[in-house]
Amino acid sequence: MVTKRDYITQFIAKFKELPCLWEVTHKDYRNKHKKDLALGELLDISITRDPDATLDTVRKKIQSLRSCFRKENNKVKASIRSGSREVHIPKLWYYDQLLFLTDEEDTKCSTVDSMLIDPFEDMGEIDSNDFDSTAIKVMSPSSESSASEQCTSPASNATKHKRSKIQTEDALSRILDKLDEQKPPQEKRQKYEAFGEHISEKLRSLPDNMATHCQKLINDAVYLAELGRLDINSHIVTTNPDQNVNVSKFPKSSEESGIIM
Repeated sequence: MVTKRDYITQFIAKFKELPCLWEVTHKDYRNKHKKDLALGELLDISITRDPDATLDTVRKKIQSLRSCFRKENNKVKASIRSGSREVHIPKLWYYDQLLFLTDEEDTKCSTVDSMLIDPFEDMGEIDSNDFDSTAIKVMSPSSESSASEQCTSPASNATKHKRSKIQTEDALSRILDKLDEQKPPQEKRQKYEAFGEHISEKLRSLPDNMATHCQKLINDAVYLAELGRLDINSHIVTTNPDQNVNVSKFPKSSEESGIIM
C-alpha cells in the first residue's frame, strides 16, 4: 500500500491539475459533470491508500487539505502584517505544495470560505507527523513605518499595496527557502516503490489461492535475502505439476522444510 506521505503528495499534484475543483473563475467551476469527472481522477489515487474510498471521501480530503493550508497561510500573513521580525514558518509539510491556492484564498476569500465550511470535514487524517514547526527572521516594516502608512492619503494606496505585496512575496520566498532546507534527502524508498505497486496490481488480478501462494514465495525470498542466502542461481521450480504446487529452489542446502535448496 502506498505510504500516507506519498498519497498526499500524489493527491495534491493531481488536484493542482484539476483547476475546475479550486479555481472559482474557471469555466467549468460550476459544471457538476466536469467536477465529478475530476473527482473521479482523485478517487483513483485515493483507492491506492483506501480501497473503500468514495467520492465523498475525496471531497472530505480536499476540504481537510484546504482548511489546513488556509489556517497556516493565515498565520503567515498575520505574522507579516504584525511587523514582527519573526515570520511564521508553516508547520504543514505539504504547505508549499498547496501554494497554488494562495490567490484563491486572498482574492476570493468569502467564496472559498463558504466552500470550506462543511460539517463532515475530516480533520482526523492530519496528525503530528504532518507538522514541523520552526521560525525564521525576516526584515519587516518597523512600527513607526507602519504607523506612518496608516496616515497616508488614499492616493498612496496603490504604492502602499505594491510595497506590501513585495514584502509578502519576499517573506514567502524566504519561507520556501527555509522549508527546502528542512526537507529530508531523497530516500531509497522511491527506487522500489514502482516495483512494489506493480506487484500489488498483479496480486489483485490473481485468484485468492494463487495470491496467497505468491505472497508466501515473496516472503520466503525476502527472508532468505535477509540471511544473505540468495544468489544468481536462486530460482523457483514446480515439483508437482499435477497439484500445481510451487516451491522456491535455492541450490545451497536443504534446511528449510518445504523449500528445495
